[in-house]
Amino acid sequence: MKHFKNTFLKGAITVVPLAISLYFTYWLVVGTESAVEKVITTIFPESFYVPGMGLLIVLLGTYLIGLTANIWLGAKLVALGERLLKKVPLVKTVYGSIKDLLSYFDVSNEKKLNKPVLVYFESLNAHLLGFVTQSGDESIPVRLSNESKEERIGVYLPMSYQVGGYMLFVPKSSITELDMSIEEAMQYAITAGVSRSSASKAA
Repeated sequence: MKHFKNTFLKGAITVVPLAISLYFTYWLVVGTESAVEKVITTIFPESFYVPGMGLLIVLLGTYLIGLTANIWLGAKLVALGERLLKKVPLVKTVYGSIKDLLSYFDVSNEKKLNKPVLVYFESLNAHLLGFVTQSGDESIPVRLSNESKEERIGVYLPMSYQVGGYMLFVPKSSITELDMSIEEAMQYAITAGVSRSSASKAA
């Protein structure tokens, strides 16, 4: 029974993440295809629709929007739309949070700092894994900057196994940069170090 239990757990660890990933991909593709199909068949005859057309339209549409956002006129239109969304109380909070999170991983944004670091807390004699989000006194609240003699760094500390975390302004001397990519460090933080691949790279 012990052998069966251990072998079964190893199989579950292999199968369950794969099954969930495949199901999520299936749900996303089918949901997108179904939604676009309804729109197409409402505007055009049903014979116009071809299976797979919905997903293709979404992919191409997203790509074209990305191209449009890179030109001057497109950027102005996007900025106008964002200003309108930010006037809606609930929508502006959700939209702003999602956009900030996705923009954080945008490699084309050279101004952001997204280095994984260790933050040392002397009172706890412990290090916490975080990500630099702001650097320099110009990005720190003026009141905090004036009260601190040492340069402060904005660091996001994620929580393991859930969405959330803390934004801290810590002294620059208390952080140590890690030789890890964002993906490796985020995987290590979210899984609380359980992920063997990220743990070995962190070591």
